[in-house]
Amino acid sequence: MFSTGVVSPEKFESSAIRQTGESERSEYRVLQIKGDATVTQEVIARYLALQEQSEDLPLSSVAITPANYTFRYMGEVGTGDTSAYVFRINPRKNVMASFDANSG
Repeated sequence: MFSTGVVSPEKFESSAIRQTGESERSEYRVLQIKGDATVTQEVIARYLALQEQSEDLPLSSVAITPANYTFRYMGEVGTGDTSAYVFRINPRKNVMASFDANSG
């Protein structure tokens, strides 16, 4: 579920549930929209266009693997009998930077 609160002279609130449908693409069920229609068109439409573009990327280009990310060992943490290794993960390139935010 996501909520959007936009800081602007116009008031806008929305609530929706995002699920993966049979097509394995995001599907949204809008629960509530209150406020300025311009915000809906300008902000939400832009978000949905970027979401659609990101789903068109090959999974191999965004998978968390050494080909796509650098890993730096930061240490080990633990509580009781359980421990975990901590890594800092940084993308090798910004895949989303190539998206045109005004497309769609």
